Amino acid sequence: MGRWRPLPHDLPIEVARLVRDMRRHVDRSGVTVATLASKSGYSRSSWVRYLNGHRLPPWAAVAGLGRLTHADWEQLHVRWESAAHAWAPPQRGGGTDPEPAAAAAPRQETPRQETPGSAGGGATTDEAATDEAATDEAI
Repeated sequence: MGRWRPLPHDLPIEVARLVRDMRRHVDRSGVTVATLASKSGYSRSSWVRYLNGHRLPPWAAVAGLGRLTHADWEQLHVRWESAAHAWAPPQRGGGTDPEPAAAAAPRQETPRQETPGSAGGGATTDEAATDEAATDEAI
């Protein structure tokens, strides 16, 4: 178990239990994070965040891990539900990561508006929000 980083100190106990269970299943099965990424539809960096307690994984990701590691789905689901109720998005900087299909869906552009005082082809402002850049973390 020396390959895992320590979990954040402010992590709710229910989330810590889920993460420890997920880590144990990964360790026992010999599945790598790269294999989880390639077979689950979630990126390697997402799995690193999930397995280090920085993000609450969506149920679909946990179910995929359970399938790949031959874990008890019922136990994992109970742990995940408990963790989901304990997870406080404002404290942790967000909820769960989006589903893979939602993350890959093209964004709709926000209409561009002319700057007040411009006539016709004047300057425009872009009101589209930018996403945070995901950072890769070592396990």
